[in-house]
Amino acid sequence: MSANAFSNRLTDGAIGDILKSRAIDQAATLKVNAASPKQKKIRRYLREAGQKINAGHYREAGSLALKALDLDENDGLGNHIAAIAMDKLDQVQLALQLYQRALNAEPSNVEIYQNLGLLAWRIDQLDLAEKFFRLQLELAPSSPDAANNLGCVLRDNNKFDAAIEVLRAAIYSDASNALLWTAIGSTMVEMRRLDEALQFQNEAERLEPKSAKIQHNLGYANYVSGNVDKALEHFNRAKELPGLRPEEAVISEHGRALALLSAGQLDKAWDTYEIRRHRLYPKSTAFDMAIPHWDGEDLNGKKLLLMGEQGLGDEILFMSIVEDLLKTLGPDGKLGIGCQDRLVPLVSRSFPDVEVKPHKTIEREGRNFRGAPALKGGEGYDFWVELASPLKLLRTDHSLFEQPNEGFFVPDMERVTHWSNVLADLGPGLKAGVLWKSQLMSVSRSKYFSPFDAWKPVLQTPGVTWINLQYGDCNDELDKAKAEFDVDIHVLPGIDLKNDLDDLAALTKALDLVAGPMNATTNIAGAVGTDIWLAWSKTAWTMLGRGELLWYPNTRLFAPEDVSDWTVAMANMAQALSERVGQTATQAA
Repeated sequence: MSANAFSNRLTDGAIGDILKSRAIDQAATLKVNAASPKQKKIRRYLREAGQKINAGHYREAGSLALKALDLDENDGLGNHIAAIAMDKLDQVQLALQLYQRALNAEPSNVEIYQNLGLLAWRIDQLDLAEKFFRLQLELAPSSPDAANNLGCVLRDNNKFDAAIEVLRAAIYSDASNALLWTAIGSTMVEMRRLDEALQFQNEAERLEPKSAKIQHNLGYANYVSGNVDKALEHFNRAKELPGLRPEEAVISEHGRALALLSAGQLDKAWDTYEIRRHRLYPKSTAFDMAIPHWDGEDLNGKKLLLMGEQGLGDEILFMSIVEDLLKTLGPDGKLGIGCQDRLVPLVSRSFPDVEVKPHKTIEREGRNFRGAPALKGGEGYDFWVELASPLKLLRTDHSLFEQPNEGFFVPDMERVTHWSNVLADLGPGLKAGVLWKSQLMSVSRSKYFSPFDAWKPVLQTPGVTWINLQYGDCNDELDKAKAEFDVDIHVLPGIDLKNDLDDLAALTKALDLVAGPMNATTNIAGAVGTDIWLAWSKTAWTMLGRGELLWYPNTRLFAPEDVSDWTVAMANMAQALSERVGQTATQAA
């Protein structure tokens, strides 16, 4: 999870749930009577498997269903039940194979297309999920399940107009279906049509006032709209109401945690934020460590291994606690850090008393598994813990976020000198780095980023020499700045902005300021003590209810009233930048 990622709407598969499967009911109530002893055995295995699935015993259910398939590998119901069991056990490849075999036996079975779509969706194969849901809708054109699933996966695949078309047509056919209203409302949120989104969500609530799913989605819509207090009301209601599956309850609790952080309720927020570690949270990382996990034990004199979690920006942000953690461990303690390999040189220089090694992550069947092979799984330490978890010990009050203006990362000063000379060769004036997007621009994240066109008044500020800090493919934006804004954004030679983070830290230290959204680059700039001007939401959870970024004291925030219109925020940044240019010129004179 990135530093500002928010939990998903609970419209994802809200109607299409493999545990509401007719195949399970059919299997669980099978009569054992059959013409042959083999068929009797198959029916007995499948009946017991269906009953086990209903009881939540998926491993036993899978074993029983596979026994049935040993007797007849082409049995349609047997393959379907085995696929559902493997699906629930996250055995993705096996589940896909079994669903396909079930489909070969029953090519007109709508439910199999639905389950295939839900599985493909879960592992982010959105085009494949769309294909299966379209087939589901084709076979069951009046089904709200099919319309809901297709509309929601189209939304998540950035096909908003198509999603709205599918969901509107379904609502015309069934205007009393609350989950269709909440699905279209959630799509409107991602389109930044926030007033309309709330209207649709309110109608969903009117139709079904005691739906925990809809209360969660109302919380999400209000959070994005900047109404954090209202968001918390709905998240709290969702927590109190029944009806959420276990994984949905975890997602909703994560949303409540971020809303608590956005409201600045740190006394409640950090403990709630531990839900991100839950195995049912979709973005959670599974750690393979050979030592106990720290769960609040006294750390004085202990040896503690911090493991980086979530995204690169999070690893940097959370390292702001390292110095305080060293004091907590005391002179007899020891601290180790497992972080992304790109960070190792910078972190090692910054914290010379800390053992710093790269962690290693592999993805298997849609989930990340992380370990510390260079640290032998943490042997020699008393505990290990995710980087963010000590916040509940060290950042229980806003006053505890005080940081030195020079930052907590130490760049390579020889490279700082190098980049200072390169920048000086570009002429006089303010040298500012700029970036405008993140490598991960998913539907749920992209709405928090100002469109590139909104940067025009900032980039056109006289007296500023702009330096490109945007990693990845950005040639279209650089060309647009030149052709339409008449602005050169200089691309400096000899630096890999994505992978050479040690040199990036030196470059940002040499700049007068860095402007952009909150991502890994702006985190690095803030961590080395450079002024960062953030184009970001004032209610993002990292603002901790203060409308400012306490993690880095050298930050100015330029936030829109809502994320649908960045005009005023960027005009304010342009005005502030013009004033900064004037001050710099006066000082130089």
